[in-house]
Amino acid sequence: PKRSISAIRPLFLCQPYCNNSIVKGNFKTIVQLPKYVDPNEWLAVNAFDFYNYVNIFYGSISDFCTPRECPNMSAGSGCEYFWMDGQKKTSKVPASQYIDFVMNWIQTLINDENTFPTKDG
Repeated sequence: PKRSISAIRPLFLCQPYCNNSIVKGNFKTIVQLPKYVDPNEWLAVNAFDFYNYVNIFYGSISDFCTPRECPNMSAGSGCEYFWMDGQKKTSKVPASQYIDFVMNWIQTLINDENTFPTKDG
């Protein structure tokens, strides 16, 4: 019987790639583009996974980053981030809202067929 394209696992998730990357513990090996894997597919899968891991991580600490506790998005003193909307208007928002905006923006990119096509052709 024919298998659909979506049922076929990507090569980099099959033996020996996944075991070799994990067992060796070498970060270069883990992130290296496997042979015979399309670079765009490799980037798309890893971008999607990274987004999901960040989302899970933030979910575990979000209760501690309230607007009261984190009134702005910063990277220490002297480095503050402002959100820029679609009209290029900047605004100061609490860190939790900034992160929510960023995660929604990334989710929109991930779901965009022009950015990450899911169909051949």
